[in-house]
Amino acid sequence: MVLSDDERDLLRLVAQAGGPVWMSECFPVLNPAEPGMDENHPGHEAWTERQMAWYGVSISL
Repeated sequence: MVLSDDERDLLRLVAQAGGPVWMSECFPVLNPAEPGMDENHPGHEAWTERQMAWYGVSISL
């Protein structure tokens, strides 16, 4: 099975957890919000889309 970079990064964080973890707990680590991020921040929409993309990555695994 060939993994994408995102899949590999997500699995690495899950493995480092050392115990049960929800994959979604890793999303903010992999895609941190900029300081002051709120719904009026200019990068909020792109950040939200990337957070949602992580769900797709976790489902593909």
